[in-house]
Amino acid sequence: MQVTGEAEYVDDIAMPLHGLHAGLVLSTRPHARIVSIDSSEAEKQPGFEGFFSAKDVPGANDIGAAVHDEEVFATKTVTCVGQV
Repeated sequence: MQVTGEAEYVDDIAMPLHGLHAGLVLSTRPHARIVSIDSSEAEKQPGFEGFFSAKDVPGANDIGAAVHDEEVFATKTVTCVGQV
């Protein structure tokens, strides 16, 4: 389908009416303990609609290709720069 141009990719799909984009907050420090999360600066941005963290994930907050051993949103510590 890719060769013939029939494959549909996310960039090919029109944004739905009132659709939203997400921006991820990434760790700026490696091997750091999360003391608090302050979303006040994000809330001041034009078009801000909401802030979501690990406590907002229904069910398990774990992902992984073979073993679900990685958090979607870090809860207590981050292991590297750039972790969500």
